[in-house]
Parts: sequence; structure tokens; C-alpha cells
Amino acid sequence: MLAHNANTECFDKNRCSPLYISIKKNNPSITKLLLDSKANVNSVNSSHWTPLHSVCSMGSIQLLQLLLSYKANIEAQNKD
Repeated sequence: MLAHNANTECFDKNRCSPLYISIKKNNPSITKLLLDSKANVNSVNSSHWTPLHSVCSMGSIQLLQLLLSYKANIEAQNKD
């Protein structure tokens, strides 16, 4: 789909992007593929969580390092 310019910035009802969902599913290979396809590493969901917030709550070092290598905003704040 990405080879045919699929939109990486579509959202579900909770404003979760494909990137956010790939992270919640703990899938580093799809996460990297989406990031390579220019998915927004700092997109926010309805709770103002970024993918980085989600990764930190999960404790995945591999995904954390991946997001940081794509310049995830370490100063982003959620609603809490």
C-alpha cells in the first residue's frame, strides 16, 4: 500500500494513526516502514499522547530507540 502512496496520516475514532497502532502492537518492522514513509513521529491521539508516550508506557527499548532516531519530541506533553 505504501508503494502506492497510501496515506500514513489517517486516523481512527481515537485519532490513532497507523504509526501509533503499529507501536501499540509492538511491531518494530512496520513502525520503521511507516517512519521511512514519512509518518509523523509526533502525531497525537485524542488523549494528546504521541507515539513516544505509548512506547514509554510499554517499556520497549527497541521502539524507543527507533522513535528517537526519527527525532521524536521528548518534550511533548499529554493532557495529564
